[in-house]
Amino acid sequence: MTTLLSTTPSPCYYLMGWYNLYNKKNGKISILAIIISASVAAFVLYVLLIYFIFNSGSKNSFNKGKKLLNQSDYYGAINYFNQAEKSDKKNSILYLNLGEAYFRIKKYEEALTNFNKSLAITSTNPNAFAFKAYDYVMLENYVEADKFCAEALKLDPKNAFAYNVKGQISYSKYNDEDALTNFDKAIKLNKNYYEPYINKIKTIYDEKEYLNCITFSKETLKKFPKSVEIYKYISNCFSQLEKHEDAISELNLALEIDPKDPDLLSSIGWEYFYNKNSSQASTFAKKALSIDPELKDALDLLDSIDKDSLSEAVKIVNFIKTNYLYFDKVIDFDKKAKAFEDLKTLTTKDITNFIEDIKIKDDNFTFTLTDSDFNHRITEKTANEITSKSLKENTFYLKINSFNNTVDLDFQDVLVKIKNPEQMNLVIDLRNNSGGVISAANNILDVLLPKCTTSFTINRTGSTHSYYSDEKQIKFKKIIILVNEYTASSSELLTLGLKKYLNNVVIIGHTTFGKGVGQLTYDNADKKYSIFLVSFYWNVKESNIAGTGIMPDIAVNGTSDSYYINKVT
Repeated sequence: MTTLLSTTPSPCYYLMGWYNLYNKKNGKISILAIIISASVAAFVLYVLLIYFIFNSGSKNSFNKGKKLLNQSDYYGAINYFNQAEKSDKKNSILYLNLGEAYFRIKKYEEALTNFNKSLAITSTNPNAFAFKAYDYVMLENYVEADKFCAEALKLDPKNAFAYNVKGQISYSKYNDEDALTNFDKAIKLNKNYYEPYINKIKTIYDEKEYLNCITFSKETLKKFPKSVEIYKYISNCFSQLEKHEDAISELNLALEIDPKDPDLLSSIGWEYFYNKNSSQASTFAKKALSIDPELKDALDLLDSIDKDSLSEAVKIVNFIKTNYLYFDKVIDFDKKAKAFEDLKTLTTKDITNFIEDIKIKDDNFTFTLTDSDFNHRITEKTANEITSKSLKENTFYLKINSFNNTVDLDFQDVLVKIKNPEQMNLVIDLRNNSGGVISAANNILDVLLPKCTTSFTINRTGSTHSYYSDEKQIKFKKIIILVNEYTASSSELLTLGLKKYLNNVVIIGHTTFGKGVGQLTYDNADKKYSIFLVSFYWNVKESNIAGTGIMPDIAVNGTSDSYYINKVT
């Protein structure tokens, strides 16, 4: 017995003590048994107390982490979730929440590790699969994203979160139509789920359907009236439409919700700057910097305001030095610029003479418009640049007069109303269209072309800027383009882009002008002048038509509409 007591752990003492306590042969209660039993009981209570404390502490940490996650304090949430994990390594929801917190701070590999831990514990949680798919979207692994999103929807075909992720996958693959379908499904399944609404707004905005974006955004605000993000999208739409006063109004409404958002303050400043109000622009830039002294957007705004405050002559000189394609060939530029800057008064005649003096020989596309010519240009910029009509049952006619900043939006609005375009012929009339904003022409190509590089520009340093078309495309049975010798610049870019990428395009008319360069403009509405400055070459599939123009597939001898329409029909 002595040997047994000396080698047996305390539970054995406990049992033997109680054996002695009730052993009739002993005849008396063992004091040793009582002591041992009390000791063991205290030990058991101590263990239970420690277990309870650890578990309650773990649960408390988890709840605090969950609260911070809901409040978007992701770093705080991670801290508490990590504390909870120390004593609770079999909680799949804990790992799911920890993965979400890492996901929100863009630590996608850490997020993926925790989503996998969650699924290892519980393999039937659709949200874990959906979050894993979302993570793979951010890692640009769309094959894996598709796979895990399908797993989520197999487990729960009515999972709004999974449909939102599915929409994100399509959006990331430039399939906007499919993305919008899935965002709509998510909204239908959960009308209070904010994220698919904002994703739908973002998709519509990226498609440049600014009026539709404004309409849907304002409808969404009725459900989420405190969303600063939605107000920002509405403002951006108005800004793209060059309605800067409306943009400012929307940003001010957002500012009522979050008065100390430096990005909002800076954005308001930029809208004032675009609207030629440098004083207000500066005020809002400084307000933004008082909150965030390193905000680049506000610092850039102040820099732009400083440059705008320079004398008119200095601004013109800087514009030329920065952008003129042939600047390296200009003789005695510094001397001519100094004399120009020293003029005490600056007239439009002085400006015209300076531009003529510095531009190189044979540069026919750098010039100045003043007075009545300037007024005519402003009228053109604000005029309706598209006319359209049905020529016959299966042929739709659309004339583009020039490429201003909104012609691409008008073009798209007309095309989306055409029913069954695959069965229709589209006639695009570009006769006498001398060009305009190059981005507008590229945006029209984006509507009509599959995924491709629509064109690219090259400046004097050799730097390039590319324009792209996504996968979304409005297809027509045939596209017929009408051109003449006055079809130039952006009109030629549009014509060449369609001809190069589609096999159902026919060009009718005369050889085009042959302008393979593009211009930037410097405008002064108060003094009524514009400087057109050659700034870049443009190419479509390595082709440039400078000096040669585009040859028509079918030549037209006359110039009247009847000659062209006969060829079309």
